[in-house]
Amino acid sequence: RDKARLAVHMLAGARIPARLVSGVPLIDGARDLQLRYWLEVNNGEEWIAIDPVTAAVGLPGDVLVWSRGDVAPFAVSR
Repeated sequence: RDKARLAVHMLAGARIPARLVSGVPLIDGARDLQLRYWLEVNNGEEWIAIDPVTAAVGLPGDVLVWSRGDVAPFAVSR
C-alpha cells in the first residue's frame, strides 16, 4: 500500500492524475484474504491499473475491486 500511495503523491506533484485501488484476489477455498493495492493512472482517456511492485499493467482477472481512492469505503465502530 505504501508504494502505491507514494507513487500517487509523486505523480500528483507532476500533475498526473493517479489514484489508489484496493482489491481482493479471489482464490478458491481461501479464508484469510488480504487486500492488495494497485495504482491507477489516467492518460486523458482512461484509467490504467499498474502494480506498484512488478510494474505489470492491468488488474489480474481474479481480483474483486474493493475501493478506488485513498478513502475507506465505510467505517466500522463499536
